[in-house]
Amino acid sequence: MMVSIKGQKGSVALFTVVILMTIGLLLIKSLHFFQERAHDELQKEIKYFEAFNKAESALAWGLTLQWDINTNNFRHWSCQQEATEKWESCLKHDKGKNFVLSGKSPFRNGKDIKVYQWVIFDFERKQFFPRKNGWLDYCPVVKKGFCE
Repeated sequence: MMVSIKGQKGSVALFTVVILMTIGLLLIKSLHFFQERAHDELQKEIKYFEAFNKAESALAWGLTLQWDINTNNFRHWSCQQEATEKWESCLKHDKGKNFVLSGKSPFRNGKDIKVYQWVIFDFERKQFFPRKNGWLDYCPVVKKGFCE
């Protein structure tokens, strides 16, 4: 049996412990919530960077492909798809020796990541070469509908 000192029975101390434990539990729960959100955000960024790197790889792959510029008029995009990686490289003529090469990789919800590269066709070597500082992550041609 508890001995009461001037009418006190220790219930205030017990109540204080319960309050401190509740506050601690709420802090741990909120920390867990924020860590879960940060983890989800990190996973989204990882998936974006994977798709972006695949789109860049599609550009590099497109430079190694044989594009038949004699039979294609290149008013429309001429595309080749890599089956195992599911990326696509497309080529379209702008003017003169200038072409636009695009690399595309699927991202999420049916959306794709696209990157572009200005390329020049060397008629003697029958090969495309990237222009210096010609890489872009948006359509480089301002003509309406060119990159659609």
